[in-house]
Amino acid sequence: MNVTYAVRVPSIRTFAALVAGGLAADLAWEVWARAITPLIVGGPLQPAALILSLFRLPQEYFLHAEVLHVVTGLVFYPMVMWGIRTYVYAGSRLVDGLIIGLFTWFLSLGVFAPLAGLPFMLGFILLAWMSGIGHVLYGIALSFVFRAVARDA
Repeated sequence: MNVTYAVRVPSIRTFAALVAGGLAADLAWEVWARAITPLIVGGPLQPAALILSLFRLPQEYFLHAEVLHVVTGLVFYPMVMWGIRTYVYAGSRLVDGLIIGLFTWFLSLGVFAPLAGLPFMLGFILLAWMSGIGHVLYGIALSFVFRAVARDA
C-alpha cells in the first residue's frame, strides 16, 4: 500500500498575515507584560530571564534573549497557530486564540520553566497567572489580526 502525505506551506500572503498577527500579538503581550503586570504584581514579566535560565546564559546575553522572544512571537508561534489550524483544528477567532495562548503559556511555564530549574508553572503564583493572561491576550490578538488580514483564512 502506497500512502502519500502532502505537506502544505503557507503562501506568501498568508505568511505576511501571520507576521502581521504576530506583530499585533507581540505588542499586546508587551503592553500587558511591561505596563499592566507591574501595576498588579510589582514588576514586569521577564521572558528573557527565563530564556537566560533555560540556556544557562550570563546576563550579558539579555538583549539576545529579548530578541529571541520577539522573533518567536513574531514568526514561530504564528506558524504554530497556522499548523494547528491547517492540520488539527480550525475554530472561531476566539477559540483559535485561546488554543494558541494556552499552548504558549504551557510551553513557557509548564515545559521551559522546569527545564530551567524553576517550578512547574512557577507554582501557580500570581506572576504565573499574569503570564497566562498575557499569553491568552497574545493568542487572541494573533488570531483576530491574522484572520482580519488573511480574509481567506
